Amino acid sequence: ALPALVKTASDAGAFVSVNPGIKQITTRFETIRKLLASISLLAVNRSEAEALVRQAVAELSGSENAQLRQIAAASLHAPTEGAGRRGTIAAALVEGMLQLGAQRVLLTDGRHGSYYGHDGDIAFCPALDVPVASTVGAGDAFVSTFCAMTVMGEDASTALRAAAVNSASVVGRSDTQSGLLAREHLVSRARDEAGRLAVERWPV
Repeated sequence: ALPALVKTASDAGAFVSVNPGIKQITTRFETIRKLLASISLLAVNRSEAEALVRQAVAELSGSENAQLRQIAAASLHAPTEGAGRRGTIAAALVEGMLQLGAQRVLLTDGRHGSYYGHDGDIAFCPALDVPVASTVGAGDAFVSTFCAMTVMGEDASTALRAAAVNSASVVGRSDTQSGLLAREHLVSRARDEAGRLAVERWPV
């Protein structure tokens, strides 16, 4: 069903975002890999990214996965990190997924921030340090906000900041809905938080 949905949406010119879960990654890796070129955005959290790269190592052979093997091995010894920067395992995971054929990659890493890879460039945006009532819905809020901002023409830095602001608002509430912010508030808050949400970029 997923390949047909992606094809229909892509043929219609839609921005297609896919967030495969661990089970989909481990049982349908080849299907996902074949779809990467048609997907506008591959969105994964840290655990899903590690699973995808390790699955690639398991299913691909030879020079095709030489660098992926190094990334997967390193991630086994560094499951969590502090503030993200160029050279971290999370950044390497994004690069690995781009090597697999993804057009754009969005990797969320909870309080450690987020990474976005596209067009030979990787960007890192920190997370806001806020009181947490519940983390349920934070990832969905982040990805959906990033997609919406991108489709509406905002640049990647603004989209990352807006997504960070919305997910931070969501974790401050015990439910998944009441913390969501409207677009005008997101854009203004993203600008106001530019200091705390300084986006760092580097070439792949």
